[in-house]
Amino acid sequence: MSGLPLPTLHVLSGLKVPRFVQQRKLDELRDLDLYPDDVWITAYPKCGITWASQIARLIKNRGVQNDVRLDVAVPWPENILHEEKLGELSQPRLLKSHFPYHLFPCGQPHTTPCKYIYVTRNPKDTLVSLFFFMKQAWERDLEWDDFFERFMKGDVFYGDYFDNLLSWLPHKDDKNMLFLRYEDMKKDLPQTVSKIASFMEIELQDETIAKIVELTTFKTMKGDNTANLSWLKNMKDEKGEGKFLRKGVVGDWKNFLSAQQSAEIDTKCTEKLKDTGFEFDYDTTN
Repeated sequence: MSGLPLPTLHVLSGLKVPRFVQQRKLDELRDLDLYPDDVWITAYPKCGITWASQIARLIKNRGVQNDVRLDVAVPWPENILHEEKLGELSQPRLLKSHFPYHLFPCGQPHTTPCKYIYVTRNPKDTLVSLFFFMKQAWERDLEWDDFFERFMKGDVFYGDYFDNLLSWLPHKDDKNMLFLRYEDMKKDLPQTVSKIASFMEIELQDETIAKIVELTTFKTMKGDNTANLSWLKNMKDEKGEGKFLRKGVVGDWKNFLSAQQSAEIDTKCTEKLKDTGFEFDYDTTN
């Protein structure tokens, strides 16, 4: 079983992006009318953007599950494969993007009226998740060591992981910004749901929050065909089940990174994040 042809990288605005992100789409987004209740869910690839999107859409729906696919409820407008009419989406509009802060298609977030949710995840688990996504979807013959080198060089979708994080980190306390860590979401999902709801200015009853928590556990989402991206043929296994959501755990990196590779990432973390006070969570107990 072969994967889809690899969407080669090209450079837009100085950022390495896949070919399905085209300048015409970015031009369209520059002219998009924006509203104060628009919510952009943003993250580097495989850092939890699908999870946060599912939580946000259920908050918008007050916990009501429906048969609308997640990519329709929370579109990805920078992708040429998504041709949604954004002006026809119901308010509050939920949108997603992988762009860094300073290159955001609609303008730098602090200059817009919108709200922004940014999700980060420790780089070691991000690397593992991105590797398996690329291997499943695009490059069936992809080798771990080769991909590790590409990741460290930023020669992957949306460029360097650390550059993406560092573009958003200085704005984590901005009033139109909610900064989340994947690992904190794992440790306390009810608090995460409450925090996102409060940020979206949507008041929920305790029973609604509990329902949303139940619908957004990894186990539930993996079996939810509106949320697990099982409609993507190249993300199905031999049984026809969606594999976009693989494990959803913290600490899976220990099964793949060599001691040297782990140390290389630690060194890069120290270099990139010095003076920021930000630390990654590698706790494997959740």
